[in-house]
Amino acid sequence: MSMRVEFLGTAGAMPTPRPLCDCAVCVQARQLGVPYARSGPSLFVHGPNVLIDTPGEIPVQLNRSAVTEIAACFYSHWHPDDTMGRHVFSLLNADFPVWPYQPRRTTPLYLPEQLRRAAADFSVSGIT
Repeated sequence: MSMRVEFLGTAGAMPTPRPLCDCAVCVQARQLGVPYARSGPSLFVHGPNVLIDTPGEIPVQLNRSAVTEIAACFYSHWHPDDTMGRHVFSLLNADFPVWPYQPRRTTPLYLPEQLRRAAADFSVSGIT
């Protein structure tokens, strides 16, 4: 099996540029774009088609990526910069023209056990 890793976002807890920030780093990032402008941490492993972490910018990251299918998602830990974009699975799996809403499919989601306990109330349609 051939595998290739694609970095979707490489910023830490704060994307660069930060909204409304006028420091030199943020100004330069707005002017020059990628790689100076960086979004939240996420990567994708082609082959098994596994997404790791979903920052808030994940819809934009996926749209500019070579990703065509997500077989599963793994969360490294339960910080907002890694999980804030989990709504992406509703976007990917939803059949919005149908009411009441019904997911077209589900995406398996994997958490370390201690995170599963912390996220016991985690419920987003289209995630198993």
